[in-house]
This record gives sequence, C-alpha cells and structure tokens, in this order.
Amino acid sequence: PPCPRCGGKTEGAGPGTPTEEEQRKLANRVELYRCPCGGEARFPRYNCARTLLFESRTGRCGEFANAFVPCLRACGFEARYVWDSTDHVWAEAWSGEQQRWLHVDPCEKAIDRPRMYERGWGKKLACILAFGRDETVDVTRRYVADYAQCLGRRTECDEGWLAATLRALTARLRAGRDGDSATRLATRDAMDADELRRAGAHVPPADVPFDDLPGRTTGSVAWRAARGELGRGKGATPDDEP
Repeated sequence: PPCPRCGGKTEGAGPGTPTEEEQRKLANRVELYRCPCGGEARFPRYNCARTLLFESRTGRCGEFANAFVPCLRACGFEARYVWDSTDHVWAEAWSGEQQRWLHVDPCEKAIDRPRMYERGWGKKLACILAFGRDETVDVTRRYVADYAQCLGRRTECDEGWLAATLRALTARLRAGRDGDSATRLATRDAMDADELRRAGAHVPPADVPFDDLPGRTTGSVAWRAARGELGRGKGATPDDEP
C-alpha cells in the first residue's frame, strides 16, 4: 500500500496486532508497511464481507473470495470458499443445470478452469479444501492432472486423519437437517465424489504439452515472477505493468 503520509512506496515491516475495531470486522492479522519518510500503512486482513464490500474495498485473493462467496449466495447459488495450501483462495458454485461444482476465481475472472493453477500458473499443488455451509471437502483431485503424483507433496498431516476430520466437520454442519434436505445433500455429495474420482484418475502422457491456460494476471509483474506464476514459458505482456 502507498504511504498514508507522503503517498510514496512502502516496504513490508512484518505483522502487527489487530485493534479492537479491526477484530470486530474479523481481522485476525494485520500486515505493516513502512516508508522512509516515517509513515506507516496498515493492511488488516478483513474476513467480514460487509466491511470488504462497503468500507475497505481493498485486498488480495483472500478478500476477493471472502466478498464474492456471499455475493454468489445472495444471487441464489450454493457457494463455498476454496483454500489452496500453496497460497491462493477462490470459490466454487453449484450449477443446478450441470449438477456439479464449478470453479470460480473472482480475482482472476475465471470460471470452470480448474487446471489453470497447475497447467497455466505452473503451481505444484498439494492440498485444496472447500468450505461450505453444508460441508467441508478435499477437492484437490479437481485441480490436479495426476493425483497420485500430488500425494507425494501432501506431507503436512496424515491422510486418514484429514479425511476423518473433514467428515466430522461436515456432520457437525448438517446436524439437525430434515429428511428431504439430508437426501438432497447426500445426492449432491455422491455426484461430486464421482466427478472428483474421475478427475483425479486422469494422468496425461509425458509428451503431451501443457494446456493453453494463462499465467496469473493479478499483481505486479515482479511479484508474480517472484512467485513463479507468470505462466510456463510465458513472458510479461504489455498489460502486465505493475
């Protein structure tokens, strides 16, 4: 963020402590930035959609997803927040017409391009979890071409523990559901599980080139380059200026 005193460039100065007001708006952490002139900028990572939409209107992928999921729900869609362990977040929306969950990235203006991160950005994905009002699900298979290879990068916890924990969280969210609602959710779960199994079973031949999917488009060129997300073999384009 620019310096609030002189408008100049700032540099990261580590984490700060959220104020009481920031905590009321669901900011559990704050990033600090300092300027040579002595000015300091605060970047509270708000999780309150009302604050993001009507007050701060500032953020990165986390703020985009936190604001966009409630917008999807307000438009009548079932939606959930998707967390990627390699540092990105987006959303999924249930398509009643297609009877499946669709990848939706509001930060990148991308719809139904789940392999974009791996085959466009060049990310080495590991664990991707979806959090909805009715379930918590490991959806990694939807986003990787070779799930068996991906398993070698999933070292943060035991797979059995993760599966049991997600089932327990889902059961807690669905406690008290009536028969019709429970049946509808179980049917939707089965459809999603079948799609995830089929998606994760596909292994592309080694000589097949990567899909023509874009690298990351948001953020400065220097920032994206440092993260290795400009795309495989792709340079910056004229509209990539910081």
